[in-house]
Amino acid sequence: MKYAKIILLPMLLAFLVVSCEIDNNDSTSNLYKESQIGDPPITQYPDLRVFYDNGGDNFGCDGINGNCLPDIIITLPLQKNIINDIIKISNDNVAVAKYFRNKKDLLKDFIDQDIINLVIKGELSISTRKNTLTNIDYMHFNVVDQNRVMIIYPFILK
Repeated sequence: MKYAKIILLPMLLAFLVVSCEIDNNDSTSNLYKESQIGDPPITQYPDLRVFYDNGGDNFGCDGINGNCLPDIIITLPLQKNIINDIIKISNDNVAVAKYFRNKKDLLKDFIDQDIINLVIKGELSISTRKNTLTNIDYMHFNVVDQNRVMIIYPFILK
């Protein structure tokens, strides 16, 4: 009986460890699948504001609990060129996806990697709008087939 306890105890512990690992993998897999559907974990972005549009140049981001990031100031010439390139092709989803695929290593310096991947896969499209009063370019990342904005990046090119 003593030997049976010695053999059964390690087997029971091994079973518990394997069960915990399987549960952890399942929950990680579910989180990954949820992020593939279209929403990145918004909690990773601080101070999200609400996008408002009152017509003309009376639009922007303000308040709290929205989907608009804090203003992102771009000063490097290469990054300014990338933003301007995206603005120029933003109405062509195929061209945008190809551009993001080719420039993903540069884009990750100022656009979230999950967003980049969703654009490359064709799950997000981009629309842009410039406020000429504030000189801010608003890049809207839109969920394809759902007609909604997932997140907005306001860029200030200096």
